[in-house]
Amino acid sequence: MIRNVIKRDGTQEQFDPEKLNKWAEYATAHSVRWSEIAMATVAQLYDGCTTDDIHQAMINACTNKKTEKHLKVAARLLRGKIYKDVYGKSTPDTFRESYSRLVKDGYWEDFGLTEDQLDIVSSNIDHRADKGYEYTSLLQFIDKYALKRFVDGKPVIVETPQLMLMGISLALFKHDTLDHAMNFYHLIKDRKINIATPIMAAARTGSNEFASCFLASAGDTLESISAGTSLCYTMTANRAGVGMEYAIRSAGDEVGKGKCLHAGKLPYYKMLVETIKATSQGSRGGAGTVSFNILDPEIDDLLRLKNPVTPTSKRIELLDYGVVLNNEFLRRVAKNEDWLLISIRDAPDLYDAFYNKRETFSEVFSKYLGKYTSGGLKFNGSVVKAREVMKTLLIQRAETGRIYTFNVDNVNDHSGFEETVRVSNLCHEVCLPTRPFKDHLSLHKPVQDGDGLVGLCFLLATDVARSSYEDLGHVNYYACRALDNILTMTDYPFEVLRDIGHSYRSIGVGITNLAYLMAKNGVSYSSESGRNLVHKVMEKHQYSLYEASVSLAKERGSFHWIGKTKFKDATLVIDTYKREIDNYHSQPLLCNWPSIKEKVLIHGVRFATHSSLMPCESSSVFGYSTNGPYPIRVGRVMKSRPEGLVPFFAPEFDTLKDQYELAWDIETQDLYKIYGIIQKFTDQSISADTYLPISSMEGGKAPLGKLMKDFLFSQKIGMKTHYYMHSQTENKDAVEDTEEDCASCKL
Repeated sequence: MIRNVIKRDGTQEQFDPEKLNKWAEYATAHSVRWSEIAMATVAQLYDGCTTDDIHQAMINACTNKKTEKHLKVAARLLRGKIYKDVYGKSTPDTFRESYSRLVKDGYWEDFGLTEDQLDIVSSNIDHRADKGYEYTSLLQFIDKYALKRFVDGKPVIVETPQLMLMGISLALFKHDTLDHAMNFYHLIKDRKINIATPIMAAARTGSNEFASCFLASAGDTLESISAGTSLCYTMTANRAGVGMEYAIRSAGDEVGKGKCLHAGKLPYYKMLVETIKATSQGSRGGAGTVSFNILDPEIDDLLRLKNPVTPTSKRIELLDYGVVLNNEFLRRVAKNEDWLLISIRDAPDLYDAFYNKRETFSEVFSKYLGKYTSGGLKFNGSVVKAREVMKTLLIQRAETGRIYTFNVDNVNDHSGFEETVRVSNLCHEVCLPTRPFKDHLSLHKPVQDGDGLVGLCFLLATDVARSSYEDLGHVNYYACRALDNILTMTDYPFEVLRDIGHSYRSIGVGITNLAYLMAKNGVSYSSESGRNLVHKVMEKHQYSLYEASVSLAKERGSFHWIGKTKFKDATLVIDTYKREIDNYHSQPLLCNWPSIKEKVLIHGVRFATHSSLMPCESSSVFGYSTNGPYPIRVGRVMKSRPEGLVPFFAPEFDTLKDQYELAWDIETQDLYKIYGIIQKFTDQSISADTYLPISSMEGGKAPLGKLMKDFLFSQKIGMKTHYYMHSQTENKDAVEDTEEDCASCKL
C-alpha cells in the first residue's frame, strides 16, 4: 500500500489522494470517469514511489483504455510532464529565458537575435498550441525529435514542442528575414507543413545536415565501386537515406582477360549493407535500397535476396531492392514473348540503349535476340519468357512486401531532366539523374563533363487536410522558401555534392493527410468524385509550387543548370504525363497553365524538381495525420515504442468512421487510378503502396493473374514506381512499428 512518495527534489512526503483528484474536473469534461482512472493509478503504485511514477501511472491508466476521450486526458497529463521536465513548473519560461538557456548549454546555435528581434519572437511563440497536440503527437515529439540531456543515465528533454518549432524556424531562416521565419513558424505550429526527419533532428543545433535522400550509381571498376560505396557511408552519416545502383558485371563474367571469374553483385551488396548499418543517425539507423536491371543474368537470385527461405549464402535481408524495368519488357510480358538475360559486359550497347537511347532499345534488343536464336551469340546469361521473370518478381514482392519497381521509360518520359534518370531512392519517390564516378578524386572537385553525378533531394510535405484549397499557394510558397534556404546552408561533405546541390536545387514537396481530406469531404478512393477531388488538389499543389519557384527565381535567380533540363523550353508536368489517366476522372483543369509557362520562359524556375510523394511515416504521428497519400488500413493503429503499444486514431475517426475507406476495401486498380492522377501532377514519383486483402481472397492467396493485370494497368496510366506491398492476413487491429516503414528516409 502506498503511504509515502518521493518528490522531484528528493524529499519525502505523505501520499495525498486529493492531489490525484485535482484532475477529476478536467477528466469529466471529456466524459471520462475519473474514479476509474484514480483507482487504476493507485493499483500501479508502491510505497516510496516518486511523483514522476504517479504521473506516469495516471497516463498509463488513460492509455490502457484505448479510447480517444481517454487519450485527451493522457495528452494533458503528458504536457504537464513535458513542462515540468523543461521548466520545472507547469507554465513556460519567457522565450528570452529559454533561448538563453538552450544557447548557453550548447543545445541550440546562437542566432544572434537583437533585443527587438527577441521581442518579435516572444510575441509570436504560442505555447497554447501545445494544448491542441494529441497524446501520440507529444509522445512522438519526446521519442524522436526533442533535444535531450542525460540525468543519471536517463534522457530528459530540454525543449517543448513550440520551442522546437520556433528553433527550427529561426534556423531555416537565419539568413532570411525574421518576418519569413515567423510566417513559417505559424505554418508548422498549425501543422500545415510536415517537416522531414533530418530537418527536425538537426535544425537549431548548428548541424546543417539536411538532405533527406541520396542516390548514386557505381560503374564497373574497383575505383568507381569504392567511390560510390564511400559516398553511401558518408551520406548515411549525414542523415540521408540511400538509393544505390551497382552497374557492374554479373557472376561468371571473365575478369582481366580470363584471370578469374567475377563474383557478381552479392558481395558488393553485402559490403553496402555493412557500410550503411555501421553508422547511426541518432533518431534512426541507416538504411538503403539497391536497384538492379531486369536484363541482369543474376535476376532470379537478386529478386529472392529478401526472402527468409532463400539460402543464407544468397540472402541479404537488411537492404531493400528495386527492379529497373522498361516498357519493352512489359510489352513482352503481356504477349508472353522471350526476354534476354545478358551481362552488361556482353551487351554494353544494349544497356546503353535501355537507359540513354531508349527509342532504340527495341531494335537493339531484337538484334541481340536474333543473334542468339541463330546461334551466333555466346554470352553469360539465358533467354527466358518475360512473363516468367515477371511472375517471380510479383511473387517475391507479395511474399516479402519489399521488392520495389522503377519504370525507366515512364520516369524519363514524364521528367524535367534531359539527362537520364536511372535509379530511385530508398523509398522510391525521388527520381534524379546519376552517373558513376571515376574515382575518389572526383568527389573533391566540381562536376566534370563525363564524370559522376549523384541525386540529392530535400523534402517537406503539405498537409492538404489542414490547408484549405485557397491556402495552398501560401503554404507551398513557404515550403519552397524553406527548402531553398536549406539547400544553401547545408554542409555538403564533398565539393561535388555542393556543386550538384546548388546547381540543380532539387526539392520534393509532397502531400500528407489525404485520407482525412477525403473523409471530411465525404468521398472515397474508389469513386470518380474522389478522383476528381484528388485531381483538383494535386493540380493546385503542383501549380502553386511552380508559382513559388518562379517567384524565388525572380528574387534569387534560376537554378544554374536549367539549360540541362526541359524547363528551358517551359515544358511542365502538364505537357508530359500519360493521357490514359484522363479516362478515369472528369475534373477539368482549373489553373492558368499558359500563364505559368510564360513566366517560366521569362524568369526561369528556382528548382529542377518540385514534388515527390513520400510516406510521411514518422512525422504523420507528430502531425497527427494519415500517412502521405495513402488510405488508412484501420481506424485505430497500435504504434509500438519501447514502453509498449500506443493507440493512434485516424483524425476524427469517431465522427468520420463511416466516411473513411479502408485500404483493404479498395480495388487495387482504383487505388492506382488515384496514384496515376497524383503522378500526372508530380515531377518526381510516389512511394506508392499496394494493399492485398489476403484474408478475404480465395485460398488465402492473391491470384497471380490479378497481380500481373493490376501491375500492367499501373504502368499504362503512367505510374513510375511501386513501393511497399502490404498484406492483410488477419481481421484485427494492426500493430505497427514506426521504425518499420521507410526506416531511414521517413518524414
